[in-house]
Amino acid sequence: MWGDSPLKSICLMVAIGAALIELNDRPPEDRDDKVILDVARRLPSILAGQVDNPVVKDSCLNNWTRDQRKDVVAKTNELVASMESALERTGDADQVIAKLQAEFGKRLPNRPDVVKIAGPAAASIRSIPAAKVATPSIINSKSG
Repeated sequence: MWGDSPLKSICLMVAIGAALIELNDRPPEDRDDKVILDVARRLPSILAGQVDNPVVKDSCLNNWTRDQRKDVVAKTNELVASMESALERTGDADQVIAKLQAEFGKRLPNRPDVVKIAGPAAASIRSIPAAKVATPSIINSKSG
């Protein structure tokens, strides 16, 4: 997904720093996942604009073509949507890990035991009783 992207790590670090400055406070209950999601939500608009090098004066870190900028912003929006799906609309810890590993790779620890399902997704999932479905009928057929 990001293999041929013009986005470099220094640009990403400066953009993340700008997003953290915008946030300006700690998340409730020291939730790192909320901070990461809030930062990710800010990245598309930050990367859509000019990201200046904080060390080298008058140096832009994202001096991309219009198409490159559009592509980076689109991929960043896809990342946000994927993270929102994993962190806000998934009620199963194994699925949370699988979705996040799909975005961040296998270096993200496979530790569903440390995932705490909270919020509206968990409440809505727990409020619905398990559905009982009929066993499907199997129809014999002959080939040929």
